[in-house]
Amino acid sequence: MEGRKESMERMRELQELCLDIQMHGKGEDGHPYVGFETGNYGYDVIIKIMDNGFGTGKAEHDGYYGMDFECSDTRRYEACKEHLLRMKRRIFEEDKHEDPED
Repeated sequence: MEGRKESMERMRELQELCLDIQMHGKGEDGHPYVGFETGNYGYDVIIKIMDNGFGTGKAEHDGYYGMDFECSDTRRYEACKEHLLRMKRRIFEEDKHEDPED
């Protein structure tokens, strides 16, 4: 099992991916919607993704990832990270934004 520092780094990585997506659009009409929630009951972190956002007639999430702070379910963590990376790549390609990491 990972230490607290490694767990926090993973959570920050997911949060940063969410923020990168959120900062480049409203989450509607084709732009991905991403929600990042934390709590101290049930899942520690919930990340919700709608690939094309609201306003497309679809009310369901394309990804719903509930995790504990330790990311003990590594498959769920990896699936969430990959989903966020796909959305980030898409918005930077479609919108011709420069990636802030470059």
